[in-house]
Amino acid sequence: MHWNRALFLLGNLLLLSCEVPVEKYDNPLDKPPAPQLLMPEDGTVLIDSNKVILVWNTVPEAIEYKTEVSEDKGFSRIEFSLTNATDSIITSPLADGRHYWRVHAGNLEGRWGNWSNIGLFYLYVVTDVPFTRVYGGSQPDEARSVQQTSDGGYIIAGWTESYSVDTTDVWLIKSNKYGSEEWNQTYGTSSIDRGHSVQQTTDGGYAIAGVSYSYTTGSDAMWLCKTDAWGNEEWSRTFGGSMGESGYSVWQTTDGGYVIVGETWSYGAGSRDVWLIKTDANGNEEWNKTFGDLNDDRGYSVQQTTDGGYIIAGSTQSYGAGGIDALLVKTDASGNEEWSRTFGGSDMDIGYSVRQTTEGGYIMTGYTASYGAGQSDVWLINIDTGGHEVWSKTFGGPVEDFGYSIQQVADGGYIITGCTRSYGAGGNDALLLKTDASGNEEWSRTFGSLDSDIGYSVQQTTDGGYIIAGYTGSYGAGQGDVLLIKTDANGIALPGEAE
Repeated sequence: MHWNRALFLLGNLLLLSCEVPVEKYDNPLDKPPAPQLLMPEDGTVLIDSNKVILVWNTVPEAIEYKTEVSEDKGFSRIEFSLTNATDSIITSPLADGRHYWRVHAGNLEGRWGNWSNIGLFYLYVVTDVPFTRVYGGSQPDEARSVQQTSDGGYIIAGWTESYSVDTTDVWLIKSNKYGSEEWNQTYGTSSIDRGHSVQQTTDGGYAIAGVSYSYTTGSDAMWLCKTDAWGNEEWSRTFGGSMGESGYSVWQTTDGGYVIVGETWSYGAGSRDVWLIKTDANGNEEWNKTFGDLNDDRGYSVQQTTDGGYIIAGSTQSYGAGGIDALLVKTDASGNEEWSRTFGGSDMDIGYSVRQTTEGGYIMTGYTASYGAGQSDVWLINIDTGGHEVWSKTFGGPVEDFGYSIQQVADGGYIITGCTRSYGAGGNDALLLKTDASGNEEWSRTFGSLDSDIGYSVQQTTDGGYIIAGYTGSYGAGQGDVLLIKTDANGIALPGEAE
């Protein structure tokens, strides 16, 4: 049985012998004959992501049926009962273990026939199902963001060349909780369009941020798109000037609007500046702010903070100790800078992801070439409410290791995804690393093979496991595919299949 059908691990499906023979139906005033449960190969019990379907043969002249499910063969305790159905769809929870079921028919005169033969099935409810899935075609495809959705499934944003109508289109994929695709949508112009961040919105739809070619300015623009629950575009907006912009992270704000962070060439003080835009619920700009100076400064991650302001992680060449430094900016609710801090040494250091912690401070991950064991190491920095470093940790080996996404998890520790060249099977391997609340490594896992495999986004799932989205060159159909990995609470996943 494939894992994507494993909400119920069903074993030993049995069809017991018919206890009541089928009666010949001659007189409409007689009671209907007993239905016969279909054989297992015909679908006595069919399993999908959230229901059990019990199927029987139809009875002549019957106008209704009643189904009962019981934990005992004598049906002294009914667990489930349904009337007026041609089959029974059980969506109410049943306990793990053995269940008996039967059905009988009623006619127009209100006469009920004998019960059918008794069916038996074993039900095991699984709440933590690891999997590995790959999506894509013959051309390069990649994911940059994933979030668990309110129905327990996942929404993935990135881009596709395999299914693009032109060059590269934004790609949005919705899967069920087993990683099986439910639908996908592409968005784009005649140029290169990429999705970098997705968030489910309070109405059940999705907000996507990225970059799209703007016919108005004739250059790349920061792009924001709002869809309904099935990925159908409701509206999209582009922001930018004549030089080129990009959006890397989106967050729905408490007022129903959106905040996007990225970079701008067209505005600000220097070549590239961090760009923060706040919109209303319909994507109309309310204000924008730039942060930076004469050199390159970029914003990669944004979150609204509990005081209504915003925290931004990124990189700066304009400030800091030298080379490129990790940048952290805190603003008020109107986007005005309250403070900014740089972290790093004389080499290249970047902050890719930041989240506010339950203590009110901040946790940031990225990579550092100034510190650590190798050419670059995964970097984890804990920062207090005023932007001062509390502690920092590096993780890695002799070669290159990167952290791209972080989240504080239920036990107070942190989960990081990224990639590693120091460990794993070869090339870049996707990395999943778990620490305690003090940043001490509890375990790490690698995923991949001989080619390049990268984890760009991670989130703890409601069952205590983790979902990772990224890129794989080792598996799939083409020159690179979307990678989706669901692990258990210990970071263990199972080999998967191309969709």
